Amino acid sequence: METPPPLSSARLAIPIQLRALPHVADLVSSFLMPKTVDAAVYNDLHRVLEVYGDICPWTARAMKGAAARGRVDLLQWLRDNRTEGCSIEAFTSAAAYDHLDALQ
Repeated sequence: METPPPLSSARLAIPIQLRALPHVADLVSSFLMPKTVDAAVYNDLHRVLEVYGDICPWTARAMKGAAARGRVDLLQWLRDNRTEGCSIEAFTSAAAYDHLDALQ
């Protein structure tokens, strides 16, 4: 898996004294990345998914979020391209939000 570009928000949040150390921004970014991708799924932030989708770790929460939002396209992509699998919470979320087509 290639290294994703650092999150610009991570760079901006780091104190100016530490910005001269690029590895600090990379470490902060790698810590935040899975949560960023999960949040992008929940909030339909397509640009974030386009930039980071192929090179970032996806969590089981991404599958749950896609199911809860009825995003069959994301569920299909995750199933075909990732190994995280589908959790029971994903099925429950899809059913709870009446996205029965996502369960198929």
